Amino acid sequence: MSRDLVGHDTGGAIAQVFAARHPELIRTLTLTNCETQDNIPPAAMAATVEAARAGRLAAAAPDLVADPAAARAIFSTGYQDQRYLTPELVDAFLQPVMGTPAAAARFQELVARLGPDDLLAAEPALRALRAPTLIAWATDDEFFDMKWARWLHDAIPGARDVVEITGGKLFFPHERAAELAPHIRCHWTAADHA
Repeated sequence: MSRDLVGHDTGGAIAQVFAARHPELIRTLTLTNCETQDNIPPAAMAATVEAARAGRLAAAAPDLVADPAAARAIFSTGYQDQRYLTPELVDAFLQPVMGTPAAAARFQELVARLGPDDLLAAEPALRALRAPTLIAWATDDEFFDMKWARWLHDAIPGARDVVEITGGKLFFPHERAAELAPHIRCHWTAADHA
């Protein structure tokens, strides 16, 4: 049975690799601002990746979790409207990945290993993917420029138009969900009638 796969940020990279490796399992694919081709990790994450590779990210976790204002500042670049970035949301972002020493160590390992190898290896199969693909992209994201949305559109044969979320930033699926949801529903409905 095929499924509708949606990927965002690093999850978008994982979705691309999965769809390329298992196209028979994909009914539709939706990609929002995410790592693409060799833009993993994105340049805007360089300091975080460097800290992870040097083993400093997990060590910094307790201080970050204990300082909500500092943590909020880190996530603020991903939001167009800072009111969405509540203390509860910051906590929800941090606790799973840095809330315990074990979680922080796993997150550090994940970030340290970010690289383009898997995406580049999946590219030939991605270029053969016929599953209907929606690409919805925030235009003002410092991590994932619009050129990556266009790259995906050109690379995936099943890609339709690129939906531009004008002024949006990285976390637009949360911040502007009411704007994104109709595009996804339409995408799925079109697949129902294909």
